[in-house]
Amino acid sequence: MGFGRTYPLRDLPLPPHLTVAPGAAAVITIGLSQRGVIYSLRDRRSGAAISQGGRPIELEGTGGTIELRAPPGLEDTSYRILAEKRGDPGEARPPRQAWLHGQVSVVLGVDPALVADLRGLPLLDRSVDAPSPADPRVAPYGAVVEVELLASQEGVTYQLLDAADHARVLSRAPVVGTSGAIVLHTVPLYEDLDLRVHGSKAVGDPDQPELRSALLDAVLSLRIEANPAVTAELLPAAILPHAAAPSLRLHDSQQSVHYRVWRRPIRDAEFLFDDPQGAPTLDLAPDDGPPIRVLRPATIPWAELLPLGEARQGVGGPLDIPLPAPGEDSLLVIHAYKSHRRRASDVGNIISIVQLDPTLALLVQPDPDPRLSLHLTLNEAGAIGPILLRGGQPGVFYQLHQLRDDAAIGLPAYFHKRDDLDPRSNKGIDLLRVEVDLALARDPSHAHLDARPPAHEPPPLPLIDAAPLPFGAVLRVHARRAVTGLGCELTSRATIDPAPEFLIEPASVAPGGAATVVIPSSRQGERYRLLLGDTLLAEAAGVDGPLALHTGPLAPPALLRLHLTRVDPGALTVERSLAITVPVTPSG
Repeated sequence: MGFGRTYPLRDLPLPPHLTVAPGAAAVITIGLSQRGVIYSLRDRRSGAAISQGGRPIELEGTGGTIELRAPPGLEDTSYRILAEKRGDPGEARPPRQAWLHGQVSVVLGVDPALVADLRGLPLLDRSVDAPSPADPRVAPYGAVVEVELLASQEGVTYQLLDAADHARVLSRAPVVGTSGAIVLHTVPLYEDLDLRVHGSKAVGDPDQPELRSALLDAVLSLRIEANPAVTAELLPAAILPHAAAPSLRLHDSQQSVHYRVWRRPIRDAEFLFDDPQGAPTLDLAPDDGPPIRVLRPATIPWAELLPLGEARQGVGGPLDIPLPAPGEDSLLVIHAYKSHRRRASDVGNIISIVQLDPTLALLVQPDPDPRLSLHLTLNEAGAIGPILLRGGQPGVFYQLHQLRDDAAIGLPAYFHKRDDLDPRSNKGIDLLRVEVDLALARDPSHAHLDARPPAHEPPPLPLIDAAPLPFGAVLRVHARRAVTGLGCELTSRATIDPAPEFLIEPASVAPGGAATVVIPSSRQGERYRLLLGDTLLAEAAGVDGPLALHTGPLAPPALLRLHLTRVDPGALTVERSLAITVPVTPSG
């Protein structure tokens, strides 16, 4: 009866299904094998032992996992495993045998469990610490992507498909497996998608083969950045009047992308006047004057960019993005933002950002309506030079003309501009070039140089040497940007009005005495200031009638100045200065 003798265990783990390429050996694993038990490979139907090289395929258990290697085959088959505990040599008792419960089917075809990976691409989510082939990768627009298939099956033909549309083939060409690693190349890709690998193999009768195929289990998530090669132009032009609001047209925008425009002021040193010697440039053609050439920077750091308008979604065709007026010469770059899903089951998207290839230069004409004012000195016949200008736009020349004969008055007045890279400092003379001349400002006052370095002390306001101008003369002003030469006519003009009549009461005063300057016919809308040197003695607004300005105590010599300022809508502010002498004589 064999009392006390045990039989092999039967419920050991076996792989129920193996897929191998035709002519390849199937490796059958037996888990938890028992020591002292012989496991042999048998035909499922007949139970006959399977042999190779004249020897049965069998192994003794080790207490762990063992592998039985089936002979290569050209057709599907199935196996059972016989476990046997053999007695001691010379023992007359029969062997103790048992069939393991499972059976193993070996199918010739495509193994769906192969490992596939996207080669050489960065992760979409850079925060993933231990990436796997299933983690999404990101690639440039139009990229040809490499998919590596590890341990490919020999003789199996592989190609790439769109996971959402299996009829859409994305391989540049099919690749036949080699039993090692192979690489498949996609066609150029332009939008986010998931890739699957499809394998196929002809088996059986060569004259009437059976085609076996399968989709590999691996799903490769690929995310494509926005197209950087979008054509862009500025409308209505790249050279605009001051405060004009342009728009940017993208001729072939993507519906899956949002676009935003950023700006950075053009630095004076980026305007080119000589041969660029192969340097990349942006060339603009004004309506009059020579072409304007701007050096195109290779990159512009994020810290230097300011947004110009809001982001707009693409429409799959021409897209116009309205922009606010930049106010100054600017370089424009466009960033394209694309939102990517990690996987369908994930919550939240990840944004990729690319800069479009076009960098645009936008130039603006001077402000035609600056807060410009003229300061001049009057005598009995009219105004005498020099003329002091205030409130001009930095970096702009102003040329005065007398309207009567359009004769130019003196040289253009230049308003100082601060350094592009250090707003605390003055612009060096080597940073400003106008044709072949340099624009030089007057030397700064030395009154504050003990507290501020000379480089930080702005130069005084510009003076224009002018011949005497008669009362009633009307002046027009032409503004011209120093670097680009773009100009415009100021909308307002200046009129030189005569000085009002005035009386000094009393006609003379003793030292320490006070006088009153009486203006019999002051004008409403005009402001009157009485000064002694830089000290303001009195100030009042005109009343269309008599106006009195009191001097306070005076000492000789009492050389006063009467300043008259009138602000009229549509006219430039003209401040006139008139000398007044109050006789101060000792009494007695």
